Parts: sequence; C-alpha cells; structure tokens
Amino acid sequence: MPPPQGSGTVLLLEDDPLVRRATHRMLRSLGYQVLDAALPSEALALARDHAGVIDLLVTDVVMPQMNGVEAAHAFRALRPSAAVLFVSGYARDALAATGEAPAWHLAKPFDVGELAAKLREVLG
Repeated sequence: MPPPQGSGTVLLLEDDPLVRRATHRMLRSLGYQVLDAALPSEALALARDHAGVIDLLVTDVVMPQMNGVEAAHAFRALRPSAAVLFVSGYARDALAATGEAPAWHLAKPFDVGELAAKLREVLG
C-alpha cells in the first residue's frame, strides 16, 4: 500500500548532503513542496524571505552553527504557526541534552512510510 500523500510546504534543514537529498526526494514523492537548507542560517533566511506559507520545519538536531532546537526556536519566531519535526540518528539523547522535550521527533534512519506517517501525525 503506498504511503499517504500530503500537501503543503516543508522547510528541510539537514547538514548531511546525502541525507538531505534522500529526505528531499521522499518529501517530494509524498506531495510536499520542499525548501531545503544545509545550515541553520540558510534555513532562517528561507523562512524570512519565502513569500508563501511554510507548514513545517523538518530539522536535524545536531548541526554546525546551532543545534536543531535553537534553529527551531529562531524559526518559530519567524513562522509561529508552523510545526516542527526533529530528526536525528540519536534523537532522544540529542534532544535530552538540549533540555527540550519536543512533541515530534523521528529517529534516523527512516523510510518513506515512517516519514509519511509522522508527517500525517504532525500536520493532522
């Protein structure tokens, strides 16, 4: 059974180029428009400058410049109505180290079905 299709715009923040490309392809295959960034500063510039709605930030937790939780706080200041999904190879440990207990996280590696289910949960 194919994964459920979605809609909307996702800002993908992932510093690993292979993971970023694979996740971008998965999101597109599920029907989402995707903006992607390798660094938090790029993602925040996209969030500030993109004329349309951004429904969701999908962010890695451990990155250069700032961690995903810090990037999510800055993103939410620009786009308060958007949801945030944290992804990490060690999401629980990395998120615990930040002192945050976010509502949504997805452990790497994940497949398109797991991503689709989590997006449906996050976006409703």
